[in-house]
Amino acid sequence: MKRTAEAVIIGGGCMGASVAYHLARRGVTDVVLVEREPMLAAGSTGRNAGGVAAATFCVRDGIADPNGVTMGFAKAAQSAGVSIARDTEVTGIRAEAGRVTAVETTRGTIDTRVVVNAAGPYARRIGQMAHVEVPVDPFRRHIFIAAAPVATERERGPASSKQCWPASRVMVIDFETTFYFHREGAGLLFGMGDPGETPTFDTTVQWDFLPQVIDVAVKRLPALADASISHAWAGLYEVTPDANPLIGPARELAGFFLINGFSGHGFQHSPAAGRILADVIVGRDPQFDLTPFAPDRFTAGVISGERYMV
Repeated sequence: MKRTAEAVIIGGGCMGASVAYHLARRGVTDVVLVEREPMLAAGSTGRNAGGVAAATFCVRDGIADPNGVTMGFAKAAQSAGVSIARDTEVTGIRAEAGRVTAVETTRGTIDTRVVVNAAGPYARRIGQMAHVEVPVDPFRRHIFIAAAPVATERERGPASSKQCWPASRVMVIDFETTFYFHREGAGLLFGMGDPGETPTFDTTVQWDFLPQVIDVAVKRLPALADASISHAWAGLYEVTPDANPLIGPARELAGFFLINGFSGHGFQHSPAAGRILADVIVGRDPQFDLTPFAPDRFTAGVISGERYMV
């Protein structure tokens, strides 16, 4: 592993890979992307629903592959000269005279003057290493996969329950309850936020939560009432007090940049957010007002923030 770098990015999910790619596009290629897992996109990125729906409607709109997007950013960054250190955990951050000087890892120390905290739900822990307050907490979110209903020979026809399965791949969200679903292969992916969930790093599936989801789900998609669940998993949201992200330099420590707290919107925002932070790091005008996402905005109290966190 390299012992010096112009910048070190902590976290190999979609956000960290995006920053690495956009820095390389701006000529900053002496970069090390550090990921503690053996593979990139192994955390929240690899466990999300992949939704990117906006203001268009086509039958294949709204869904993308989180792992594919992350690997696309990472491979393009690598081809430009960026180094990626997998299976490497950050254990400390050094600073002198109010500025970052190095990142300590399980594979050695990297001297650097720029560190990007892209550690997702673990952003607060990385911030603590730099003595920077990062107001991000982890919240568990479940995703369930329902197998497509199998119609009997008598049922096969226009009125079959099989015909109730959505044909399009568009993500549908009920903002009143936060229930959402979209086609996933032959099955259906769905989930819903738990209003009673408290901060946790536990990603164990809580099967006793499923009946609450189904009660809501059948009102929006009756076909789910007879569907069987083929598998499920849980991932972590990285949530700020106002459910909006932290993007930009930390006030407490020069050279320490944050790109955290996207509160469930990280995958769909990663291309733009990575570009914006790369501009900030190299001193360019990002052509975007970052005031609502300033890392120190909570010093004067929590502002209103995002109403619809799914």
